[in-house]
Amino acid sequence: MIFGIARLESYKLCRHPLAIVLTLLTMGLLWLFFYRLLVDYLSLMQHALIQGSRHESLSLNVIKPFFSWSIVVLALILPILTTSAFSTEFSQKTFQLWLTSQITPSQLLLGKWISLLGFTLIILFTMLLMISLLQFETNLDWGMIIGGCIATFTICAALISFGLFISCLFSSPLLAMGATFIGNIFWLLIEWLNPLSQTLFPVQSLSLLNHSYYLLHGYIQSQDLLFYLLFSAFWLALSSQFIKQKMKQVPQ
Repeated sequence: MIFGIARLESYKLCRHPLAIVLTLLTMGLLWLFFYRLLVDYLSLMQHALIQGSRHESLSLNVIKPFFSWSIVVLALILPILTTSAFSTEFSQKTFQLWLTSQITPSQLLLGKWISLLGFTLIILFTMLLMISLLQFETNLDWGMIIGGCIATFTICAALISFGLFISCLFSSPLLAMGATFIGNIFWLLIEWLNPLSQTLFPVQSLSLLNHSYYLLHGYIQSQDLLFYLLFSAFWLALSSQFIKQKMKQVPQ
């Protein structure tokens, strides 16, 4: 049932003009960032050859920043997609249609979550295609590439979970989109937004970017993966409870 809902939601996304535009826009922005990073890297290499200094690292100057920028871009794009999950259905009064089938809140939520993860996988596939083109000219650090893919995917999974929770709270798509956008920025930059001493409030442990540090350098640590898993599970569990309440409030 979960994958059936995921297929249905994915089909709706693929046919929605806004989702198509967002996909093309995201790919275009990532191509632009990738090209700019390559141009800057070539300038650094040219300067290193002139100065006779050591060569700059392709992984540190192109691959890592590319994945970092992709996380920022997706954090700005995902609120538009997560808003359509529930807020738009609440505003258009189409949420009641789910009650005509024997679907539990958890199944509905996980189905929508998986369908949005599919959007992330499409973007990651495009990014891998861009990076793979460099293999014809140089040797790539695939450990860093795989780590970057895992970091991007797990952060997006966490942000989608949070976005679905916000979508459950608001019947207004505009409010849900604004709240999700602010929330995404908060979870990414909480370490820098904290005005208090880190010794009193060690909020860096809640920062999504902070847990991506080792992954973006090609080192996979179980505690980072566990954090993203628990973060996603927490917001999905809360969302499931809110959806259950919404289903009870809908007149039969």
